[in-house]
Amino acid sequence: MSTVPTNPDELRGKITEIDDQVLALTRQRSELTRALALTQPAPTGAGAAVGGVGSVAFLGPAASFAHQAVLARFGDVAEAVPQTSIAAIFTAVEAGVASHGVVPVENSTYGTVSDTFDMFYQTSADICGEISLRIHHHLLGHGGFEELEEVCSHPQALGQCRQWLQQHLPHCRLTETSSTAEAARLAAAAKKTGALASKLAADRYEVPVIRENVEDSSDNFTRFVVLGRDIPEPTGDDKTSVLLVIEDRVGALFDALEAFKKNGINLSLIESRPSRLKSWTYYFFIDIAGHASEACCRKALDEVGAHCETIKCLGSYPRAPDPA
Repeated sequence: MSTVPTNPDELRGKITEIDDQVLALTRQRSELTRALALTQPAPTGAGAAVGGVGSVAFLGPAASFAHQAVLARFGDVAEAVPQTSIAAIFTAVEAGVASHGVVPVENSTYGTVSDTFDMFYQTSADICGEISLRIHHHLLGHGGFEELEEVCSHPQALGQCRQWLQQHLPHCRLTETSSTAEAARLAAAAKKTGALASKLAADRYEVPVIRENVEDSSDNFTRFVVLGRDIPEPTGDDKTSVLLVIEDRVGALFDALEAFKKNGINLSLIESRPSRLKSWTYYFFIDIAGHASEACCRKALDEVGAHCETIKCLGSYPRAPDPA
């Protein structure tokens, strides 16, 4: 058994070495998992595709905004399969239990969904589409403002309605739930609990609407992405999502991003997240305009890769227009 050093600097050095090894092994595992997924047969049983689409995993229960995104994209062609967490959606798609998954990425009012970005780093999931959904939140409950003691909903919904809640229900306790539909289900069973959810959820769980459209901004959209093995052809109006781990040196991020500018590639999103494997190390999730098969995008990504420890193209797909 090796002797453990007693010098603090030596101890820190050993810890750093181990952190580097863990980081390298995690990246290697991600690459191997991705390669394995590509060798697997199409989903069978519950996830089997009919006409290219089988079951679609989403953050449930039924009547959540994610469920509405599934209906907007797939209609009645696919079986919508509710999951209890964003991580479970990724797992369902990777395991072949579902042919596709729908996960939220960002909201125009309240920003990005960190759980989704973290799963792209931890798994081999690919993106094959996106959905833009206009979001209207309604206050649901069995009583009036005076009877309510609690308002529950998903953290994103609470954030999107924060000002309205502070103005109209300052006395209420705010409770986070796994989804807006789960909040509606809870409000159906508790007379002093209100929920922020959709009209679809109000109808599904038979909870009256106390006040409509309580979101702080009427121009409120949530962007969802579709997980799956599909490889969409270029349409002329596409996006490509990329995950980067930048080299640990001065100017590395600048050098990587400059490659997009030099090749005339527009960035519509850049989000940094902690790697959770080593303190103060980050990965970056970037959306660019264009399809990865196009020459200008290929050239830019090749140049970006020269400044990265890891670069992973998550997929190219048609840009979704905002709904009217």
